[in-house]
Amino acid sequence: MKKFPAIILLSLLIIHPAHATPPRASEDFNHWYIIQMQGNHAGWMHESQTTNPENATITTQQEMNLTIKRGTQNITLHMLAKLEESTDHKPIRLYTLDELGSQPKETTYTYQENTIITNSPQPDKTNDPSTTKPIPLPGECFQTPAQAKSFLIQKLKNETDQFDRSEEHTSELQSH
Repeated sequence: MKKFPAIILLSLLIIHPAHATPPRASEDFNHWYIIQMQGNHAGWMHESQTTNPENATITTQQEMNLTIKRGTQNITLHMLAKLEESTDHKPIRLYTLDELGSQPKETTYTYQENTIITNSPQPDKTNDPSTTKPIPLPGECFQTPAQAKSFLIQKLKNETDQFDRSEEHTSELQSH
């Protein structure tokens, strides 16, 4: 379950509505999706990115609400992931909320220079109100959502440019 919010972040980064013109990486957005299961409405998903120039941060948020019917009962799952990063794509803080059962689970990941500090409140334990522990930083290939979007847009632009040039070259060859 610990990797689930990261999977949501990655999957939501890939699922974007089509744009008539490619978006710029710095553009903020606000997308809403309908979730269907077997052709029926089962919930919604919301993804947004906001840039705050005053404190030089970008916040990307993904939220999903899904209701599954089990016999006569409805089971509702709610997940939220909110990542704050600097405008130069350094992760600052990730907040996750998983409501997958009777007890919601909140976790805050605070990125530091050499480690990530996780903090998970434990509402059912009176002596230990939260669990805080350090975990290692992700590898070098880790990208924040805005950084990954920027990378993808640049890569697609480069491939489009290469495709356009190859079409021009093909046209030149055919005219000779």
